[in-house]
Amino acid sequence: MILVGEKNGILLDIKTQKEGHIIYDYPNKEIKEINTFIEDSTFIIYNNNKFLRIDKQFNINPRNGDQQLFHIRKTKNNDFTIENPVLSTLSLENTDSLNYKLWFIINLEDKNNEIINDDYYLNLDDIVKFGNVKYIILEIHINSNEKKNEENSPEPKNVIDDTYDISSLNKSFPKISILIPEIKIYYESLDENTHIKCHICNNNTCSNDDPIIQFCQCNFVHFKCLKKSIKMIIKKNKSQNVTNYYIHMASCKSCQYIYPFSFKLGQKTFELLDIEKPIKEDYIVLESIEKKIYFGYIKIIHVIKFAQNNMSVNIGRKNTCDVIVRDPSVSKEHAILKFDKENHRILIKNKSAKYGTLVLIKKAIKINNNKIQFQVGKNIIETQKMKFDDFEKIKDKKKTKYPLPKE
Repeated sequence: MILVGEKNGILLDIKTQKEGHIIYDYPNKEIKEINTFIEDSTFIIYNNNKFLRIDKQFNINPRNGDQQLFHIRKTKNNDFTIENPVLSTLSLENTDSLNYKLWFIINLEDKNNEIINDDYYLNLDDIVKFGNVKYIILEIHINSNEKKNEENSPEPKNVIDDTYDISSLNKSFPKISILIPEIKIYYESLDENTHIKCHICNNNTCSNDDPIIQFCQCNFVHFKCLKKSIKMIIKKNKSQNVTNYYIHMASCKSCQYIYPFSFKLGQKTFELLDIEKPIKEDYIVLESIEKKIYFGYIKIIHVIKFAQNNMSVNIGRKNTCDVIVRDPSVSKEHAILKFDKENHRILIKNKSAKYGTLVLIKKAIKINNNKIQFQVGKNIIETQKMKFDDFEKIKDKKKTKYPLPKE
């Protein structure tokens, strides 16, 4: 028989700010706290500026404004995991939906100057957010990884013992890809009387290397004609280790459909962008996934090279940063990407005390005795495993007046 005070559960501490701009202002003092002890599986939802607990997923009703934030699952071993509902495909129109998903906050300090979360090793297809600007890790190329795989070295861990292994947080998770509608393609030359012609060159000849494609219902276009129409400005930073591609993508003049950067037909991939990569060096490629347009460019790609004389790069709004992100939510010096020679991986460290650096959670995370913090919209979620008696002491100390209601 287990006494009430000995019951295992988790503390869920939610720090909320007033609705408004999507980014969380960490130094803000106008914060309301909700402290709740959870001992069973439950879904946490958001509705009408309120957080609610719901036991069964089929009771969540999006038509009534219910927005599922995350799922706390109790396992057969009486352990707890926290899970994030993330789509495996995105369109350029719904990347904003990621704001209300679960994000890991990189090395955040609490009010006692204690580091709650750790730094983070980047993985392919991770989505990182600097303030309110989201990037996907398009490519990671580490030459030393080939030697590392031959040696069968263990994967590096950010933390050890009875804590979460954040280094493999998103590893082996299905890729989040940008959704491309079904397209039509023509490889063989068409009859001169057909209405199918490239709207750029007004010609209907085509081949395997230069097919005529229909992306939307309005027009047909040659692959090579479309490639030539894309305006791409290339800028190299002073260090020569960062190459920035500012891209103004071509779009249909009738329906404004933005043509994709690349598409695959059968076994062949058609690339519309010619991005140069320093294959002999270690490098990483960051691609913006924002719907908004920055200074007339709809896409920005940063190719970052790690050379012997430059093993780290600064990211921020300041002109002296290696990677410049011009957005009001980005700090002057926001984050650092550092090449870890020992583990042959790329580490990201946060420098912004105001708006933070975040990584989208894709896998379930086991909750244990150590604190871990996440961000959902303008809310900070802090959780850890504990007994009911310990929760009662915390609750009395914090004088909680806002328990999380159960619907």
